[in-house]
Amino acid sequence: MGVGTAVMRLVLFVTNAIITIFGIALVAVGGGAIYKLDELETIFGDNATFMAFGTLAIGMLLLVLGLTGVCGACVQGTNICLIMHLVMLGFLILTEVTGVGCIWYFSGSAM
Repeated sequence: MGVGTAVMRLVLFVTNAIITIFGIALVAVGGGAIYKLDELETIFGDNATFMAFGTLAIGMLLLVLGLTGVCGACVQGTNICLIMHLVMLGFLILTEVTGVGCIWYFSGSAM
């Protein structure tokens, strides 16, 4: 293993460790929001449920995405974790582009 490969594995590990930490934080915030849903509904109305479960879902997605990236950077024998990481990352990017396109299309304002 060359120096470039070792550096790229380190960068992949650190980046995905940070993503995993943010995923854990979002899962904790989403779980706390679901626990205090009655109080949040007085502030945000019906949108509190969507916000709480959306935060939990995004946190879980980031957690799994970060864990597969960390495992892919650490395990040198197989590439299955990196392949799963790339597939999920591609799905996430496709979902973001689709969501932005839908928001732009249904907003009614043309640029």
